[in-house]
Amino acid sequence: MNTTILSERLILRPFLPEDEAAVIRLLTNSDFMVYSPSGALTEKSARIRFNELRESYRQFGFCKFAVLLRDSEVLLGYCGAEQCEIDGALQVERGFRLHSEYRGQGYATEAGRAFLEWYHNNYQKPVIAFTEPSNKSSIRVLEKLGFAELKKSSFMQMPVMVFHRAIPEDQTDSPD
Repeated sequence: MNTTILSERLILRPFLPEDEAAVIRLLTNSDFMVYSPSGALTEKSARIRFNELRESYRQFGFCKFAVLLRDSEVLLGYCGAEQCEIDGALQVERGFRLHSEYRGQGYATEAGRAFLEWYHNNYQKPVIAFTEPSNKSSIRVLEKLGFAELKKSSFMQMPVMVFHRAIPEDQTDSPD
């Protein structure tokens, strides 16, 4: 299985071993990790997280995919979903994180649309997302992608707003 998702300006694909150094630079960057409950990771923790992202794809067939510019293949960050426990329940959590240089240019929304179309065509499972209440940009992206606020909660002791997105009507199997 080797998934590649294309949008107008972006490529989404599983992380490759050769992405490790670039991903470690991102995960150890406080700007990149600004809304993460852990903050910037240590190099050791970043390496572990990189391997978790790769393992998610091997185990489930979906993951938080590498997001690259189509014209240059520059790695911007990630977008996708992975299994996540919140409020004692295992959920499919959609998440994204982009290098600060590429924020505010529509990449998060574009990557999100491409990923969600692919995801709902391949998996008939609802998706949640969460973000800190102060992360207004992420809230706007989630709303553009059809997510609605479900509840307030916490994740790793960080207050979050949990959003839900149902499987789109046209992507569910309907009885004939």
